[in-house]
Amino acid sequence: MKETRGVDEDKKRMLAIASVILGFIAIVGGVCLAACGALLAIIGIVLGGLAVKSDSKLIGIIGIVLNTLALGVVALNMVFTYGLMTGQVQVPGLPMPGQGPPAQVQDASPPDAGSPAPTATETALPAPASPSLAPWPDED
Repeated sequence: MKETRGVDEDKKRMLAIASVILGFIAIVGGVCLAACGALLAIIGIVLGGLAVKSDSKLIGIIGIVLNTLALGVVALNMVFTYGLMTGQVQVPGLPMPGQGPPAQVQDASPPDAGSPAPTATETALPAPASPSLAPWPDED
């Protein structure tokens, strides 16, 4: 067997395949946990770079491209998370840090002078209906 710098061609093919697999794992890991995704992507780029110097050059290049894409996903995730934490990115319906849920807006306008004031029976809430435990009706 011909050896190049102590690593033969079969091992370099395995490095190229490992680089591709780490690329896919780093993309998913970069979305969920940015630090792990970045570490896996850097390892994948190194493995792909070692594999490019062999017969499995195409697989190594694919691994390098996937891991570079994973680093981009990690960077976007970190920028978006930082923006959310500092309030620079605002998502509709999501309260800002340090704020509670949005306050309910109530109508504060005074009643019309020409309309009568509501009585106690008009403003009272209806009584809750009690649950019925009757059996299912028979079908005819």
